[in-house]
Amino acid sequence: MRTCSPRIRFLGKVHKRHAQKSYYQYTLKMSSAEIGEPCFNNFTMKKLLTTTFLFFCFSVLAFAQSSQGGCTQKISEFPAVRGLKLNMTQSDVLKVYPLAVPNNSKDEIGVRTMSVLKSEIDNDELKRNLKSIGVELLDDKIKRIFIAYDKSVKWVALPKFVESLTENFNIPMNYWEISRSYYAEVTCDDFKLIALLDLGEATLVVQDKDSRKIIDQRKKDNEERKKKSFKP
Repeated sequence: MRTCSPRIRFLGKVHKRHAQKSYYQYTLKMSSAEIGEPCFNNFTMKKLLTTTFLFFCFSVLAFAQSSQGGCTQKISEFPAVRGLKLNMTQSDVLKVYPLAVPNNSKDEIGVRTMSVLKSEIDNDELKRNLKSIGVELLDDKIKRIFIAYDKSVKWVALPKFVESLTENFNIPMNYWEISRSYYAEVTCDDFKLIALLDLGEATLVVQDKDSRKIIDQRKKDNEERKKKSFKP
């Protein structure tokens, strides 16, 4: 590759007041045969190679960090919340909360819900700071747990509530995505946590990562079956 012509170097030295002009303004002063050809000196080449190398290094580093980051906990490793874990059955819930009212019916896609009120809990540790508990079961296994807390603990902002969750569940704060002033979530290997704060009342949701896709697909399939079986 050719180096810069003497004329270009001369112009660069003499016309200091034009130091802000672009390279293309200088090339206009060259002959028409030279316009458009690249003009690099040794310093320019070294600078270009150094910039390219640094960009490559930073790209590799960013990719490595993104590959290693994130919550890798599994459902089996995540601790019970108020005595409940994902994939428990309704019978398991009743063992923890014997005064709760069971739900013996499920909808046409295999979902059933169950709630546990604070008044139905006789264990002081389980009902501390609690307002209510809700569970959603799919095919008789818990796929979503709702823990609604009362206002006995004052959370001035959602990040404070999330900070408490990180300490209790050993999930670093930087793994959480706080997208709104009242909503935050973190996705782990096969489940996700959702933190909510509404008018001072905090809620924690523990959810199987794939259950919503399954439920939505079953709803869609069920609607299609209804349409196909419809007779005017």
